[in-house]
Amino acid sequence: MVASPASPPPDLAALPAALAAYDTYGPFPAPNASTVYLTVRSDRSNRWQWIASVTWRDGSWSAPRPLPFTHPSVSDRDPALAPDGRSLVFTSNRPTGAASPFTLWRSARTDRGWGEPEPVPGLEDVEGAKGPAITADGVLFFSAPASAQDRADLWTALPDTGGYGTPTRLGGLSSPGLDLDPWVSSSGDLLIFSSDRDSPDGDADLYLARRSGSGWSAPVRLPPSGVGVWDETPALAPDLGLLLWSRGWGELRVAALATPE
Repeated sequence: MVASPASPPPDLAALPAALAAYDTYGPFPAPNASTVYLTVRSDRSNRWQWIASVTWRDGSWSAPRPLPFTHPSVSDRDPALAPDGRSLVFTSNRPTGAASPFTLWRSARTDRGWGEPEPVPGLEDVEGAKGPAITADGVLFFSAPASAQDRADLWTALPDTGGYGTPTRLGGLSSPGLDLDPWVSSSGDLLIFSSDRDSPDGDADLYLARRSGSGWSAPVRLPPSGVGVWDETPALAPDLGLLLWSRGWGELRVAALATPE
C-alpha cells in the first residue's frame, strides 16, 4: 500500500494574503497553528464585529468561518485560546450590543463545538476590556482603563473558586500612555503587548517583557516597528517562532520574533 502524501505544515506567512479580502485583526493561533482565531469587522465603523476561525487544509487557508455563538445584535472580538484548547476568552458588548460596554466573556469547547458564552466569573464589572490572554495555570491577562479618565493599563487576575479574584494592575509594565492587548506564554513568563509609550509619532509599537524570580523585566520595543503606524494585537506561535499582529486597519503581519538583547 502506498502511503498518502503528508499534508504540508501550516504556512502562517501565507495568512495575510489569504485574508486580504477581509477586514480582520487580532490573529490568535492554536497551539498547532493549523487553526487561527481572529476578529472580522463588518466595516470601518466597527458597527459589528465577530470572531471567526480559519483552518489550514490541503496546503491553503480557508475563508473565515464565524463561530457558532455569533449573533448580529452584539459584537465579539479579541479571541484568545486557552493553552489546553478547551476554552476561548474574548471581549464582547453582550448582552445588549451597543448599549453595553465591552467586558470579558468565555466559551467552553464541548463535544458539539463551542458552547454559549458566559461572562468570566468575578470579572463581570471590568468595563472597556480588550485583548485577553490566559496561561496554562488559568491566570488571565487583559487591558482595561483603571478609571473613566484613564486610557488603558495592563492587568492580571488569578483564578479563584468558581471564577477569578480581584484584578491586579501590572504597575511595573503599565505606562501613562495606552497599553493594550497582552499576549502571554502558557508558562506565564513572556509577555508581548502594544503600547504608544515613547512614540515620537503618537502611534503604537509592540513591546516584550520577561518574568523571572525578581519580577518583570523592563519592556523593550520589538522590531520591526513602523513610523506612523499602529501595531496591536500580538500573538506568538511558539513552536514556529513566528509573531502575528495587526497593523492599522485590517492588515495582518507575520514575522519571525526578533528579541532585542
